[in-house]
Amino acid sequence: CKNLKTVKTYDALKYIRLGTFNNCAKLKMIQLGDNIQHIRACAFEGCSSLEEIILPQTIVHISYGIFAKCSNLKKIYSKAMTPPKSPDEVYSYYLCEDANVLKNCIIYIPKGRINAYRNADGWKDFKNIVEE
Repeated sequence: CKNLKTVKTYDALKYIRLGTFNNCAKLKMIQLGDNIQHIRACAFEGCSSLEEIILPQTIVHISYGIFAKCSNLKKIYSKAMTPPKSPDEVYSYYLCEDANVLKNCIIYIPKGRINAYRNADGWKDFKNIVEE
């Protein structure tokens, strides 16, 4: 994925495997298809140019660290009414460990779901959660 800049997955795809886009340093935007249900651990880890991702309404599980080392992440659009959670029993669940991303990245969520996201493990670490 050395020169990959944009990803749009097929609607038939149901999950993203462990480390699928790991270290795709030029990847800037990801739009996941409408049937994605699971994203495994560290799927986008090290995508240092990633700025934006769109998560479909169907997403149920997101494993830990999917945005680890995604230092330029600016926007996450989550269409899921229920905040996606970890399918794994983990001691410390996180989506991103970068303090600047947690402070500056904007999470766009469905109207009426602000409390659910602000109280959900992983999601509550982000400071800018906005209903749209």
